[in-house]
Order: sequence, then structure tokens, then C-alpha cells
Amino acid sequence: MSKFNKGEWSELYVFFKLLGEGKLHIADINYNKIPNVFYSILAILRRDKGESYEYIRNGKITLIDQQNNEIIATLEIEDILEIAGKLYESIKKGVSTFEIDWITKLLEELKITELKSKSSQKQDIEVRIHDPRTNLITNLGFSIKSSLGSLSTLFNSGKTTNFLYEIFPPEGYNPEIVNELDSKPKYKTRFEKLEADGCKVVFRDVESVTFKQNLVMIDSLLPCLLGKVLYYYYAGKTKPSMISVIELLQKLNPLHFDLSENHPIYEHKIRTMLTDMALGMTSGTIWNGRYKAVGGFIIVKEDGDIICYHIYDKDEFQDFLLHHSKLDVPDSGRHEFGKVFKKDDRYFIRLNLQIRYNT
Repeated sequence: MSKFNKGEWSELYVFFKLLGEGKLHIADINYNKIPNVFYSILAILRRDKGESYEYIRNGKITLIDQQNNEIIATLEIEDILEIAGKLYESIKKGVSTFEIDWITKLLEELKITELKSKSSQKQDIEVRIHDPRTNLITNLGFSIKSSLGSLSTLFNSGKTTNFLYEIFPPEGYNPEIVNELDSKPKYKTRFEKLEADGCKVVFRDVESVTFKQNLVMIDSLLPCLLGKVLYYYYAGKTKPSMISVIELLQKLNPLHFDLSENHPIYEHKIRTMLTDMALGMTSGTIWNGRYKAVGGFIIVKEDGDIICYHIYDKDEFQDFLLHHSKLDVPDSGRHEFGKVFKKDDRYFIRLNLQIRYNT
């Protein structure tokens, strides 16, 4: 068995936990289960090395090869629950990336050889559920976020998520001197120095055309709005949480909306952006406006409990995203941002967008 981190092992834990318990509870924005509101798990569907399998919950757990409609294995629910509990304890004890040797043979029997989902996929697990509120049976895709390891990203960073700003210095002033300032917090210190020395910093563009147009698909003003937001964040004018960002936007109103009747314009734009980022849009691929297979999130809590948020419950889903996401600073060397540079006798600086989940 290969080595995986806690987040990756958590995907397997969710598989066994849901099969054993047979319920996926819906939660409020504070990670608390909503009483008596849950999806009943009928089956979990997996693809492994090009083959399709169903793990059906029908008093026992029956593994079926979908191509041949053949029963491969049958397990007792009590055994599945015991495996889930043992796996949770192993994950809690693990450090960095690690093996869990005792589960190797069992996974072979269950036709599970590909534990880690492809990075290009939003979906980590697909479940067949019965929704008691609608009395419908359907397949739902989920991304799995685990609190057993480090905070997961909602929107990944890259060179494609760099935003470009132009710096207008006073005559004779070289703004590149701030690159030598490394006192913490580094970027706040640099922008404070630039402002104190009379420099003006102006957002110019999103460097990646693909990412810019993906943002425009969501909202034509979103590139400019995020340009403002990133400057406020790196300059230390807002805390990283999205709630704090929205409060500052409402106060400063950088896009000069008519807020005389207290329309939550900035909140609505951020909610919509987070939803589209979570369910389909990435920075490096042309987005057609459609959500990918995933429609929500399964959260593994620190105590091993499992809860979910799904676009079926749109307001609750967006509330969760809004209250549990924050801006973050990725690796500046890797993504080439954060330093003032000169080009054609003009000065610029790049800032990078990354959004993480915030417990």
C-alpha cells in the first residue's frame, strides 16, 4: 500500500463510515447536524482501473461488478463499522504521509486499488441516496474535506491566479527597495512602505486570460472586485475571512454601487463566486459555466463524525462557504508574486489568489 496523507486517507474513511451507518447528515453553518435531516445511503459507486463497482447497502454490503452484474463479495455491516472505527484511529495517529498496512488485503478484496482521486476531478465519492424530503432516489457526487489534517483549499493557487498591479512612485523614487523588507507580515510591511513614500498602487489585470474570462462568466465585475480584495488583504486592511472581506467591501464600496437601500451586492457576488469555484470553475481550464459531477461537500470532523452540504440546499450551502472560507498566501517563489519589478520603465507587483476552508 502506498503512503497517503490524512486528507487522502479520509476519503477511504468516508467510504466505510457511510456504508456502515447508512446515513449522511446535513449540517448548519456551524458544523452541527440538523436534527432528523439526512440522506439515506443506498449504495456507493466507484470506478477503479476503468472498471465500475457498486457497494450496495441491503442489510449487508454487497459488492457488484457492474459490467458483468456479478456479486464479488458480501460483508456484514457490523464489520464495515468496525473497519471505519479502526481506520479513524489509524488516521489520527498518522504523521505526514503514512501507510496503513492492516487494510491492504481488505482493499484488494473490495477491488479498491486507486485510493486517491485524480487532481483534475472535483468529485471524491459518488453515493446513491434516498432523499426523504422529496422521496427521490438519485446519485450525488461529493468532494471530501477532512479536519483530521491540514486545511483544504477551496480554490487552488497557481501562476494562473496572479493579479497584476502597477505602482506609480513619486519622481526619482525606486519602489523596488521594498523587496528587501522581510519583517512580518512581509507584504503588509511592503505596502505600508510604498504608501508612506507616496506610491499609488493600481490594479491592472488578471494575468491569465483563461482565468479572467472564467471570472467574467460568473460576473463581469469580478476581476476588478477580486483585484481590490487582494490588495486589501495583502496590504493588511482586512482579515482573511470572507465575512471580514465583505464587511470591508460594504464599508469602502470600491466599485461605487448604490447601497442606499442596503442591497447586499458585495455579499451576493462573493457567494456566487465561491459556489462556482467550489463546484466547477478552475483557473487553468476554460469553463463553460456548468458544474462538474460534484454537487457538494462531505466534511470529516475531528471527532470522526461526518456531515454534508449540498447544492440541493443552496442557501445553506452558500452560507457554509461564506462562513468557512478565507484568503491565504501560497508559495510566492513557486508562483512568482509579491516582489516589485520594473518593465519598460514602469513598476509592477503581482498578488496571488488562493482560498482555503476555515474551520
